[in-house]
Amino acid sequence: MAVRSTIIAGDDACAQAVASLGYNIAADPSCGLGQPTDQVGVDPMLEPLADNGGPTPTMLPQPGSPAIDQGFAGDLEADQRGLPRADFKAIENAEGGDGADVGAAEVQDQQPPALTLKKPKVNAKRRSVKLRFKATDDAAGKIQFRCKLDKRKFKACRSPVAYKRLKPGRHRIVVRAVDAGGNTAKAAKQFRVRKRGT
Repeated sequence: MAVRSTIIAGDDACAQAVASLGYNIAADPSCGLGQPTDQVGVDPMLEPLADNGGPTPTMLPQPGSPAIDQGFAGDLEADQRGLPRADFKAIENAEGGDGADVGAAEVQDQQPPALTLKKPKVNAKRRSVKLRFKATDDAAGKIQFRCKLDKRKFKACRSPVAYKRLKPGRHRIVVRAVDAGGNTAKAAKQFRVRKRGT
């Protein structure tokens, strides 16, 4: 039996011969794992078997588990539950790995992006505004932005977002940042367009 990015645990887990393709964890040294990316004689630090979503029960890695980000999922973009893989920037990946967790269940990114907005730049003569913003996240993956002005609908945007032909008065721009895990951050800036000559 060939295994890759698998956690081997439990009684008689190594009763059958195992051929390692790397990125495995086995608490029992007798399993015969020999690839440089294998972790042998290591406690995988798993939660008890439970309904964590998906078609079958799974065991989630505990905080600090050696399984987190030490695997290789290849073309499998989701875990056994159908949830996306998450690669946390603070944890160094295994050599040649892709940041997936070892095992069936992936620890999910639950932190929203850190979103910052600069002061809006208003051009009173042209009755326009520009707003620059940025966001960082604790996990790898693309951050998508959506913006809206006042009571308009949110639309996909990127920094700097610009609006023209504004009426004199107070306005408000709202920016949303959504990371690969679906976590959302929101921030807003207010500004004023003055009437010409005032």
